[in-house]
Amino acid sequence: MTPGGGHRPANTAPVDAVRMETVLAEIVLAEIVLAEIVLVETADVVLG
Repeated sequence: MTPGGGHRPANTAPVDAVRMETVLAEIVLAEIVLAEIVLVETADVVLG
């Protein structure tokens, strides 16, 4: 992939929107993983 899509039209707004959605999805997934880790650690402490 070349920056701006190379031969693509100048209007790259849809591409940027998809890229942003991908980044947001990755952030959400990372938060879910962190939440699961916290829950497991909490359960370990509570259950001994």
